[in-house]
Amino acid sequence: MSETSTAGVDPAFANINTSFTTFLIWRVEKLELVAVPPEQYGRFYEGDSYLVFAASEPGKNIGPSSKVSFSPEVLGSNPGRGENYC
Repeated sequence: MSETSTAGVDPAFANINTSFTTFLIWRVEKLELVAVPPEQYGRFYEGDSYLVFAASEPGKNIGPSSKVSFSPEVLGSNPGRGENYC
């Protein structure tokens, strides 16, 4: 990506390599995206908010073991892990 194409893009997205299949997860901490390490994928905590990114090369299927389901959750009155800053 060029400098101009990343203007206004969250830094978490600036270095995503779009030339191959990828799966990434971020947790929202104090209104900023923090990358979740791959060894913690699949561990989602109640009250925390996440962003999941899954992409494959054009024309290539990610595969049945890589299906992603999305359940929109809202940071509620009982946020987990010290996120109660509202």
